[in-house]
Amino acid sequence: MRSQVSARGVGCTPYEVHSIGGTHCLLGCLIQAGNANYLQKALSNQTSNFQVIEEEEGQVRVENIVQLGPLLAIKAGGTCAPEGASRTMVSLDDIRAELGPFRIPLPKGNSSSSSQPAYVDWLYLDDDLRITRGSKGSMFIHTKS
Repeated sequence: MRSQVSARGVGCTPYEVHSIGGTHCLLGCLIQAGNANYLQKALSNQTSNFQVIEEEEGQVRVENIVQLGPLLAIKAGGTCAPEGASRTMVSLDDIRAELGPFRIPLPKGNSSSSSQPAYVDWLYLDDDLRITRGSKGSMFIHTKS
């Protein structure tokens, strides 16, 4: 295992966290924060959800994908960067619906929280499984695809 669960989170450095990029499938949302984004509340446990983390032109890019059908997806893309031993800061700047070749911009969500920095705390991480808690308190389980 790459790391062990501890009271402080995972025992890996941020660099190691970002080195495990790739596609991860959401198994479920264990805890849904009351102030979570409206799309997250509606779709996190209902459809196929994926997160893709890739390094692109010196930046680490993240894209959350909610596949609603063969031609319809909700996507939220942006950048992420390590902060401390078990936290990753996330900035989503491209939220959209995609219907085939068409892209429709979507609002970022709760206006009261859109100015707050978003982050993910890594609670558990190994080669196949990760458990994270978002800045609003939602907890997620992903498996590597």
